[in-house]
Amino acid sequence: MSRTRAVLTAMVMVLACLALTHSVNRAEAASSVATTNIGLIAKVERLGTRDPSGARGFQYVSGVAIGPGSFFVADTGNHRLAQIDSQGKILTSWGRYGPDPNNLNAAAGFYEFPKDAEAASSSVYVADTMNHRILRYSMGGTLLASFGGLGLAEGKLNCPYGFGTAKDGTVVVADTMAHRIVRFDADGKFLNMFGNFGKEPGQFQFPHDAASDSNGYIYVSDYANNRIQKFTPAGELVALWGEEGKEDGQMSYPWGIAVDANDNVWVSDSQNHRVQAFRSNGDHIMSLAIPDLERPKGLALSREGVIYVADSGNSNIAKITLTSGALAALETVAR
Repeated sequence: MSRTRAVLTAMVMVLACLALTHSVNRAEAASSVATTNIGLIAKVERLGTRDPSGARGFQYVSGVAIGPGSFFVADTGNHRLAQIDSQGKILTSWGRYGPDPNNLNAAAGFYEFPKDAEAASSSVYVADTMNHRILRYSMGGTLLASFGGLGLAEGKLNCPYGFGTAKDGTVVVADTMAHRIVRFDADGKFLNMFGNFGKEPGQFQFPHDAASDSNGYIYVSDYANNRIQKFTPAGELVALWGEEGKEDGQMSYPWGIAVDANDNVWVSDSQNHRVQAFRSNGDHIMSLAIPDLERPKGLALSREGVIYVADSGNSNIAKITLTSGALAALETVAR
């Protein structure tokens, strides 16, 4: 491939990524969905506030991760990672617009520790979307590793919106504009990749996030296909579920995905403005319509069953405490 052709190809890939970023950040009217919260939600709290300047708050948050004694927020519009306390106060932040490794360029992916938070207490990973890479930092903001880079070859990425980590430290990336899943080890060494563009089982249309359960199975939010797909680490399809719609179990552009301690699968149903929970085989458990939630994106789950959701439309984090009955139902389903 000539240098000119390579440059043109890269420009097309970047422009396509920009177009997708613009389309998924547009505000849409809240829809009426078949969801009931009776006996499910005990309390909803809000962490942070909208502040385009970044001085006191966020702009278009896209992800949240639970750290030891604090939280990390993907503050997409301010091109940074912000560390906040349990009340939403910003403790520190790092990153600014640009291609340098210490700059975060439209980092729209899920910022997440490895699944075992205590074992990963020294690192935080960042999906730096428009720089087409994954960054690994210390808790203090020191860059430890960077992997990816624009391209379609092995180990390259094209606008990764989200990722998850397995208990063995493997990083599973939703390579959004390449319509595939790419796996790396904890140090960024390429392991394997699978998937391509399409609607058939095992194919993707703009996958937005990935998560792993205790057995190593990988769950992918297949954004434009309005479904969840489950795979082995080798890329063998195990199950899929979901279709476009507003009823329980249906979806409208699923974004974030996370797996709880019982291997239940939680999904940010972004354009239905709600969160849904499923068994690992796809059976629907519950749907949560959080008051005033607008275009939820990334989410994180505490060991105590508290759900943290990046509320992009309101530029804050929704903290959802479930009732004891809801928590019992999740444990019962998991057995």
